[in-house]
Amino acid sequence: MRVSCGSIRWDHGVNTIGLAASMAARGSRWPEWNHELSQAIVHGLPDLWIVEYGEIFGENITEIATRVHTGLQRLEMRTYTPTIDWLDINTQNKTEICWPTFFDGYPDDFETFFGFLSSSLLQSVDDTPLRFMDLPPGAFSKTVPLVIEPATLDCPLWIDNIDDFIWHNQVADTTSAWFGYVSSELDRLGTRFGRLLFIMFERDYGCQSSACARWASQGTYFRPVDALHALLFIRDRLLAGQPFLVRFGNMRVVTDLFMMDLYGLLGKVPPKQPSEEPPSVAIGISTISKGPSYELDDMAVSRRKTKRSTAQQRQWGRLSWAAMDGVSITLEFASHAVCHGRACGQETVLGNHFAFETWNVRGIINAHRLMTGRSNAILGPGKLVGRYYEVEVGG
Repeated sequence: MRVSCGSIRWDHGVNTIGLAASMAARGSRWPEWNHELSQAIVHGLPDLWIVEYGEIFGENITEIATRVHTGLQRLEMRTYTPTIDWLDINTQNKTEICWPTFFDGYPDDFETFFGFLSSSLLQSVDDTPLRFMDLPPGAFSKTVPLVIEPATLDCPLWIDNIDDFIWHNQVADTTSAWFGYVSSELDRLGTRFGRLLFIMFERDYGCQSSACARWASQGTYFRPVDALHALLFIRDRLLAGQPFLVRFGNMRVVTDLFMMDLYGLLGKVPPKQPSEEPPSVAIGISTISKGPSYELDDMAVSRRKTKRSTAQQRQWGRLSWAAMDGVSITLEFASHAVCHGRACGQETVLGNHFAFETWNVRGIINAHRLMTGRSNAILGPGKLVGRYYEVEVGG
C-alpha cells in the first residue's frame, strides 16, 4: 500500500486544542469555540495531508475545516474527550503520522468526519497498516453503503492476513479462543477496509430461519452464518477482484454486485428483497486525452477510431450504475471499462493517469455526489472530477 507521511504540527492553534482538552477532561465541551478549535485542528495536520486530500476530494482547507467543525458538533462526549486529548498530546509531540496516499474510502462513509480521519491516520507503515489505538475510531454511516473495490486495495497483503486468521480457526482449541485472538488483531488495523474487517467480525449475526447463508450470490443480500464465513466472503471477493457493497442501515440497495448485509447485527434481521436489474443510461463524455478518441453507440462491442482532436474529444460511453440512489458507477468503453478509478480492461481510451491515479468515482453530477444516497437520477449535464482530469457529462 502506498502511503504518505508527515508530522502533526505544533501550530498557533495548539493552545486552543490544549484548552479544549482541559475543558473536556472536566466533562465540559466548548461548542461556542468549535470554529476556532476546528481551525486549529486542520492547521495542525501535515501540509501534504491537506494537499493530497484536496487533490482526491476537490476540497480546500476552508471546506475541510467546515467538515471538522460539523464533526465536532456531532461527536458524543465519550468520543469528543479522548479525540481532543489525542490531538493535544500528539501536536505537542509532533508525532509522525502516515495515511494512504490516495485515501481509502470517502468522508461520507462514516457518521462523522472524525471517523474518516481516524481511519486514515496510521502509525508508520512497514507492512500491515495499524491505527493509533488511543484515537477513537468512528462508526460507519447507516445511510450510505460502503463500496469496496479490490482494485484500489493491496489485495495480497489483506488476503495473507485473512488466510492467517482462517488458519488459526483450524488450530485453535476453542471457537471462543479463536474469536478473541482474531478480534484483537483486527482491532489494531488502520484504513477504512481494516476497520470494516473488525466491525464485520461478530459472534452473532442475528440469524433467523433462512436469513443467513454460508455462501453469497450476486445481487442478493448476504448475511454470514458466522465470523468464519464473513472472512471467507471478504477473501473470495479479493481473490476474484470483485467489488462488493456493505450496508449497516435499513437502506434498499439494488445492484448486481455482491452485498454483505450487516444491518442490525444483534437486532431484527431485515427480510430479503428481490434483486432487480440495475438501470443504465447512455451519456456523452468530453475530456482532454493524450490518446486516440473512440466513438461508441449504446450497444457497441467494437471500437471505431475517429479523428483525433488536439483539444477536447467527444466520446460516447455507457454509464452503468446500481442504485441505492447510485451506488456503483462504471464507464464502459467497448469491452473495457474504468471501474471505481481503476482500469478493468487491459486498455482504456482515457489516459493512464485517469485510469490509475484514483479517479473520484463519486464525482459531481449536477452538484450531487454519486453513491451518497443523495441523488437517484442523472438530472442533466454535470461533471465527474478526477485527480488529473475533469470529465464533462452531457445531458
